Amino acid sequence: MSSQIPMRGAIDLGALAQSKKAQSVASQALANAPAGVVVDVSEQDFQQKVIDISKTVPVIVDLWAEWCGPCKQLSPLLEKLAAEYKGRFVLAKIDVDANPRLSHVSSSIDSCSVCSNW
Repeated sequence: MSSQIPMRGAIDLGALAQSKKAQSVASQALANAPAGVVVDVSEQDFQQKVIDISKTVPVIVDLWAEWCGPCKQLSPLLEKLAAEYKGRFVLAKIDVDANPRLSHVSSSIDSCSVCSNW
């Protein structure tokens, strides 16, 4: 996720600082996490990275978009948890703007879904 911030209307500087801090903490946690605990998913690899993996470990699907404020707060928290849990679940991140056909996974963009087939 890039860190572009829409500059229309009022800006809550406290929330902005908190968001940047949360992203920094998540990045540090991910640096020490095993590979594959957080994966970017596209329409082309959804079957492999979500459905197939969910047969062996729970998968949390994080639907996000650059313009979504709640996503910018939730995603760093989920990334941090995925790193701390060291592979006990996989966080699958889906950019709904880049993958509109996958946006039907949930009716609300600022939500997560859990896939588990084991």
